[in-house]
Amino acid sequence: LAMSRNLSRLRLANNHLIGNIPNEFKKLTELKFLDLSFNNLTGDVTPQLSNCMELEHFLLSNNQFKGTMPSWLGNLEELGELDFSSNFFHGEIPAQLGNCSRLLKLSLYSNNLSGKIPPEIGNLTSLNVLNLQRNNLSGSIPSTIQECKKIFELRLSENFLTGSIPPEIGKLTELQVILDLSKNSLSGKIPSFLGNLEKLERLNLSFNHLQGEVPFSLVKLTSLHMLNLSNNELQGQLPSTFSGFPLSSFMGNEKLCGPPLESCLESGGQEKKSLSNTAVVGIVVAIVFTSTVICLVMLYIM
Repeated sequence: LAMSRNLSRLRLANNHLIGNIPNEFKKLTELKFLDLSFNNLTGDVTPQLSNCMELEHFLLSNNQFKGTMPSWLGNLEELGELDFSSNFFHGEIPAQLGNCSRLLKLSLYSNNLSGKIPPEIGNLTSLNVLNLQRNNLSGSIPSTIQECKKIFELRLSENFLTGSIPPEIGKLTELQVILDLSKNSLSGKIPSFLGNLEKLERLNLSFNHLQGEVPFSLVKLTSLHMLNLSNNELQGQLPSTFSGFPLSSFMGNEKLCGPPLESCLESGGQEKKSLSNTAVVGIVVAIVFTSTVICLVMLYIM
């Protein structure tokens, strides 16, 4: 292969390849498409690949690569697709990726990546797909993500992200396939600006620590066919528009009411009933106590 210096496309996916990427790949300087995904390749991503400056598609998913993601990836100015998902990469996402201004798809899910999402992600103004789910990322979602105005699929679930959902996400009006922020430690209120994402088909904010009421602005999401707000700390009445979603979409929010959950009147009635029962018990205890005191006094006098 190394003798084929004019080679522009190399697809070896879905085989049983083992070992490291050969150093000889550095000679493939005209390579534009490299797909080694779905094999059993190991080791680090060889630095010799940094010579492949023409790479547009760099696919290494579903292997056993380890080590950190190389910073020289930021030198691949022609890169349009980078898929390192389902490997064992650790360390931080290199900020240098922000130099890949032509990047359309960035998939790094199911690794052991840690640290913060670099704010340089906002430099990827052509990005359509960002998938960082199932890693160990922490910190807040950078507000610079608002610059990724062409993004239509955003998956950040199953990390350790904290802070509030940045209202700037409401500016990503091309979001359509999914916005998935589930299984993190996000807090604060659901920003009303999410109602601007009128093309959005799936919204998953489940398993966080979100509080307050579900903003009425979300009723503007008329394309939505999957909504999951379950297992948060939301409260108040659901907009009636959401009555068509399954119960599982909202479960795990004790103070949330309205169809498909228990109606708010019933919820209030049960609360009043509980208070009424408590009052009755209190009165009975008071009567018993008073009667006991009177009996003791009478016995003492006699």
